[in-house]
Amino acid sequence: IYEPVNQLAGMEVKGMEKLSDNAIYSNMLAAMDQIDCAILSNANFEHVIELLFSHLPTFVPCSLVSVSQLDKDPTDETAMQVLTLDGKRHQFAQLLDRQVRKMLSADPNGILLETSDTYPSLAPLYALKAERLLMLPVYRDAELSAVLTISFNIDVPITEEIRRIARYFADRLGVALTLVVRAKSLYYQENFDAVTMLPNRRACRERLASEISRAHRYQLQVAVMYISLDGFKKVNDVAGYVGGDAVLKQVGQRIRTHLREADLVSRFGDDEFIVILPDASGASGVSKVAQKLIEFLSQPFKYDEDAYYLNASIGISVFPEDGLVVDALIQHADTAMTRVKAKGYSQFMFHEAQMNSLAINRLALERDLRQALIKDELFLQYQPQIDLFSDKIVGVEALVRWRHPIKGVIPPMEFIAIAEESELIGQLGHYVRKVACKQFRLWQDAGIAPNRIALNISSKEFKRENFVDDFLALLAETGVQPTSIELEITESLLLDIGNQVTASLQHLRKQGVLIAIDDFGTGYSNLGYLVKLPFDVLKIDRIFVAEIGKSSENYEIVSVIIDLAHQLRKTVCAEGIEDETQLAFLKERGCEVAQGYFLSKPLSVEDFEKFALQKLR
Repeated sequence: IYEPVNQLAGMEVKGMEKLSDNAIYSNMLAAMDQIDCAILSNANFEHVIELLFSHLPTFVPCSLVSVSQLDKDPTDETAMQVLTLDGKRHQFAQLLDRQVRKMLSADPNGILLETSDTYPSLAPLYALKAERLLMLPVYRDAELSAVLTISFNIDVPITEEIRRIARYFADRLGVALTLVVRAKSLYYQENFDAVTMLPNRRACRERLASEISRAHRYQLQVAVMYISLDGFKKVNDVAGYVGGDAVLKQVGQRIRTHLREADLVSRFGDDEFIVILPDASGASGVSKVAQKLIEFLSQPFKYDEDAYYLNASIGISVFPEDGLVVDALIQHADTAMTRVKAKGYSQFMFHEAQMNSLAINRLALERDLRQALIKDELFLQYQPQIDLFSDKIVGVEALVRWRHPIKGVIPPMEFIAIAEESELIGQLGHYVRKVACKQFRLWQDAGIAPNRIALNISSKEFKRENFVDDFLALLAETGVQPTSIELEITESLLLDIGNQVTASLQHLRKQGVLIAIDDFGTGYSNLGYLVKLPFDVLKIDRIFVAEIGKSSENYEIVSVIIDLAHQLRKTVCAEGIEDETQLAFLKERGCEVAQGYFLSKPLSVEDFEKFALQKLR
């Protein structure tokens, strides 16, 4: 009786004559029992449809069975699912015409459409050779929610018995849909806040437990932000609870908009929210998110043509430093938030004192860097690159420095990362390139310029859509030829060696720009990417050069890098030369170019000119 539908192809079934009434009844009960068991076991609706497709053709002499869900999005291809007699499944993004829906709503026993009754939504069925269509409404809580459609050949009589059996199956679909919707409703009641539709306290704790487990397994950090809205009581007093709920919805949406997809925001209490940041990037990254949330939540919220102003106090805890379990992390974040309120509003604080210090220093440095770009506190120094065989200057690397009004000169390793995180890298990079190119042009006019000037490019900058065009325009503006430029890119760019990056590098090389891979060996060295990447110079990082003379292994590492570059027909430049031993070894191994304090420290414009003139004598 439970033959698959594809085994029924070709059978001349004109009714139920081959089975006795008792057999039909028994088999019907068995089929319904199987469907009922699936429904009661909370099987998903798709599984119930599969059972229906499996059993219905056994009892009804049909050529096609279709289930259409009326509450589906019109673009969802599963809105209409069809099984044909040959066992093939079809899916269509097709909902019912309003007129067909109206007829079904008016007749709970279903409607029979002949081939002459054509409606646009039924076109997919007619394309599959459907003929007469028996359409049965499927109800969920007394509302039309789906349609079971059965196609019969013209010569098959549609008896009352066939209609009754088909109605049994349609009723089972209705029960299944009702339970699915009620299960979803119960799930939302248990796990989501009714006002903001954000995950509630229970869902938040479950998600945090999951993230802690994952972070423990992969040695990651998880940050928990406890956000309290300051001044929310006034909203309820003025606008009532309806207005208060409307503002809470806006708060949840605003927080969610300014987080990553992987982050979670939960309504944890009346005017309290918790944000979970998986894969947290230390105090600096977390503090940046907290500062942005404070900024966005301080902007007015509108309700009924009135504006309401709130402040946010944020306490932060971090796994594993501040706790290893859910309760500890939430409690410590809450404690930190309470300390914030004691000091004032619109601030954030880490539970760990050391993290507070790091975050405060980082934000202060970012603020000062913004001012430095305005107040012209940045300046360049130039380190000569020497040909090891001719002892001539063949290049010069432009290095940015920051003369802080209080802290003095700040090295780039302390502020470049901040520039990249805070999106200041574009302004900083443009400043360096413009100043360096103008100065190089002056040296060319004075006859003391080396062959080229090396400029460091951040990966974030290089991947900007218009970077190449903007850079070439700058060269034209300053009068520097592309052949006088060496762009130094870091190995991190190798991770994104896609078509856009490769095309940009190739375009620059065609213009005459040399491409150098900076700090080779310290990041994501991958020979596969190295072969694909268009470049001209391989720069050996100073950490390898510094180890020359300390052990034989270090000699071998540097030798291998030099040999690798030469095999690829690339020039080698070594950084960080500090003594005669390093210089002699590099020269012996065939390294062409070097730079470092032993040859020359980074120089001011005046000092570089003196150094260049000495080399020219």
